Amino acid sequence: MIRWLVLALCVVWLPALAEVCTYEGDASYQGHVSVRTEARTEGGLLTLRVTGRLVSSPWRLWDVEYLGDEITTWRGGVLQSIATNGRYWVNGGVNRQQWDVWTPGGAGLEASRVQAKRERDFKARYMRFAVHWPHAAFGREWLPSFATAAPERRPDLDLVHPSAGLRTPLALAFYWVRFLPPGTASVPVFLPGFKRDSLVTEALSHDGNTWHMPLRHPALGTASSATAVVEGETLRRLSVDAQETLGSGTATVTLVGCAAP
Repeated sequence: MIRWLVLALCVVWLPALAEVCTYEGDASYQGHVSVRTEARTEGGLLTLRVTGRLVSSPWRLWDVEYLGDEITTWRGGVLQSIATNGRYWVNGGVNRQQWDVWTPGGAGLEASRVQAKRERDFKARYMRFAVHWPHAAFGREWLPSFATAAPERRPDLDLVHPSAGLRTPLALAFYWVRFLPPGTASVPVFLPGFKRDSLVTEALSHDGNTWHMPLRHPALGTASSATAVVEGETLRRLSVDAQETLGSGTATVTLVGCAAP
């Protein structure tokens, strides 16, 4: 659900805001969603970090938790790098954890990955990076030590020839949407970690202080959509309705507050 909760919206350029914001909300299957966003600028480089948690019970006696972390850098509104950490937990046990990083190289951004399904395997293969495995470590700084893990080079995940207006899901949904000019637009979106169909173009429409966007992707049904309510330059609420082949779900998060970092 987090994957589609964050698929939305972009803008050409805007000066950065130094702030930390939090959002809370509910989701299908007795779910709860919490999101923390951070924006900061140093030397003209804007860094956006969004971390999200989704906890739900889609099946009786089964509790599922998804943790998502996206760190992106931008210069003049142009994407410079991407780093993501995704974790799946079922009934308190690890189902999968992976860390992906895209850095400039070749004809765009080159991908590298660290991943495992079991702690024993993770420690054996990435001993110097193993401190980031525990559940309690989620959200802490991990990118500076990523290279120590000797990550696997993943050409199949590369972002080739990125367009100037390209956005990533979490950065789009919780930052860039706040500064969109009124009107309609076609937005290029890169979905980190997808081996296929990782580049999509989404259509945006504006209605008062609300942005609407049908979610167009082969993995989704035609009724899937996202809605963002923006007042001034503040994102007040973000909602998603995701329809998939194996099921469907909805989620809405509302702004709790923002403060200086």
